[in-house]
Amino acid sequence: GQNILLAKKHNMGVIGIRSHAAGALTDAVDRPIPAENELLRQDVANAARLGFLLDDSITNLSQAALVFCLMNRDVHTTVPGVKNQAETEEIASCIDLPHFSSSQMTYLRELYDRGFLD
Repeated sequence: GQNILLAKKHNMGVIGIRSHAAGALTDAVDRPIPAENELLRQDVANAARLGFLLDDSITNLSQAALVFCLMNRDVHTTVPGVKNQAETEEIASCIDLPHFSSSQMTYLRELYDRGFLD
């Protein structure tokens, strides 16, 4: 976790990669998950716990992933990876979505700190 702060200290920009966790932060992973890819399996399991971020404005995890990235002023751009025009339009529309509430961010931090465990 300190890479973003280090980049800021040296006046460097930051590009966020894996904003959608290789598809885990979408409605459904669009390819088979190899048995040996434990990271993606865990990311998909963790993503299932993020429904509290969705509401009338942010309606899916793909949007939530981009809103999360956009909330960090120290991340200058992200590479979400899109496959078609509809995905491109959805990603572009995220700039107009509201940020998460402080209570949502607090709960997200608690989940992260617990390794997404109860």
